[in-house]
Amino acid sequence: MLSRLFPSKDMETPEDILTRAGFNGSEFRYSDSNGRSMRGPCPKCGGTRRLLVFIDNPLPFWNYVCDLCGFKGRQLEGVPVEEVGMRIPGTRERPDYSVAIEALNASAEWIDYHLALKEENREWLRGRGIPDEYQNRWTLGYVERKPFLHGGKIYHSPAYSIPKVGHDLVLRNIDYRLTNPVEGAGKYRGETGLPPAVFIANPGHIELNRAFIVEGAFKAMVLFIYLQENGWSDTQVIGLPGISSPLWKEHIWEYAESFVMLDPDFPERTKAIARETGSRPVYLPVKVDDAILAGMSWSSFEAVIRNSDL
Repeated sequence: MLSRLFPSKDMETPEDILTRAGFNGSEFRYSDSNGRSMRGPCPKCGGTRRLLVFIDNPLPFWNYVCDLCGFKGRQLEGVPVEEVGMRIPGTRERPDYSVAIEALNASAEWIDYHLALKEENREWLRGRGIPDEYQNRWTLGYVERKPFLHGGKIYHSPAYSIPKVGHDLVLRNIDYRLTNPVEGAGKYRGETGLPPAVFIANPGHIELNRAFIVEGAFKAMVLFIYLQENGWSDTQVIGLPGISSPLWKEHIWEYAESFVMLDPDFPERTKAIARETGSRPVYLPVKVDDAILAGMSWSSFEAVIRNSDL
């Protein structure tokens, strides 16, 4: 969903919007220094600042939750059609990357990378839980000498390419998983001059019933395949480009039900995103792709999902 700021002549305050939605908007105050959330009385149990509302999401998706009684919701009522997708002022406009994205899509290099896959490369991907059918579906590829910058010096490493396609079916970026990075360089690189992008396992399909948010493209791939094989074909999987990436905000609202399943080292990050969006946090003792590749049963997975909670 594309968002836009309120035109200045029609600008409403957050208090106005909350009042129209049935809250006592005049009693709400900002609860953080960057204006991302507000606190005020809960319409169910009262108080003065029990209800936390996140106001930096596009309308009507201002998620709210009461600290005391648990009253919560994922969107406001009474938002006019013409205001859907709007944000209150304060969110910076994004730089225009349209020329760079157009050039990326016009290039055939990512196709060449896919065609360069040899049997040994396909076997490496199979070992990561990606069978040939899905290697082809996602146009995964291989680069013999991928240049990358680290510490002011240029190095080279073999790398696997991961195209990242948006819901508009436009290529947004290509990630490269380096197989031989120098110490301290990290394993992943994106295309220079383009912003980080999420990996969408089933791009172009926002009509699906539920979505999982994970960290990393490979985890998204392995989880998506696992869900498909077990009958959850109405499920989207979004792989964030990093644990601190805010890009989930552009995708999570499209689905009726959503789950946040980040790496086990970051339970507070999982909880924070789930709390802000009304999603269900899912905690595993190991990374989800490792659990699946180790043979996690579907019944065990379903039990974890059923027991997910804040």
